Amino acid sequence: MIENGKQRPNKKEVEALTLFYNRFYFLYDKISNENFKTQEPYFRFYRLREAFSVFKEISNYEPIKEYLKWMKKGGRPFF
Repeated sequence: MIENGKQRPNKKEVEALTLFYNRFYFLYDKISNENFKTQEPYFRFYRLREAFSVFKEISNYEPIKEYLKWMKKGGRPFF
């Protein structure tokens, strides 16, 4: 996407987004695992807190922020 004459996402943004997505999906897999419920409460809290923290960082990226606003208004995801 080109915005104000600049390519979005740029190379650094792609690198950061890739790291965020990879970490988020790693945490999602761990939390979705059946034996997550049997782990120590402090460990479960840490994983959940970290997942929300990564989601918050990802959702601060302007194009994703706009997409989330659109979905909140009733937009349907393109899958």
